[in-house]
Amino acid sequence: MTHNLHFARHYGFSIHACNVGRANEKGRVERLIRDLKAFLRVTPVVSLEELKAKVLAGQKERNLRIHRTTKRLPAEMLREEKLRPLPQIDTRP
Repeated sequence: MTHNLHFARHYGFSIHACNVGRANEKGRVERLIRDLKAFLRVTPVVSLEELKAKVLAGQKERNLRIHRTTKRLPAEMLREEKLRPLPQIDTRP
């Protein structure tokens, strides 16, 4: 079993690969990346802190829009997730 699969099982989520030649299956993820790139291209910032603030504001706005497929608010669905915290990593040398 791969490390990715062990990781996914440990944290309680599934990995679903897209089928070959089925571009419609991965479009939503790629669209989000495209939108983020466009946002970065047209949004002037003077610091990393300003960029973080603008990205977080955009994320909040997006999470308060009804999702086209689920017909629910992403923020609402996130509250229902049973996420487990990632393990702490010792960063000491």
